[in-house]
Amino acid sequence: ENDNVFFIFNSFHSSVLNGILEEIIKDSEENFKNPIIILYYPTKKFMKTMEKYNFIINKEIKTKHSVLPSEKFIVYNLNKYS
Repeated sequence: ENDNVFFIFNSFHSSVLNGILEEIIKDSEENFKNPIIILYYPTKKFMKTMEKYNFIINKEIKTKHSVLPSEKFIVYNLNKYS
């Protein structure tokens, strides 16, 4: 009930991610939600953007037959104490 889960694939520019994260954080503060973001196939730029907005890695999950290092899921939680 207090969690909001978002699944993001890096199919857009990282500047778009900035706006999305700002809205997610705003909503979480206004509605006392705990945002969880599942990022699939993360680029280094997306991962840096997540850090910039105080999201911390909760878990990394490799796909079964992954070939590339970025072929994984990363689960992020918002670090509300930073």
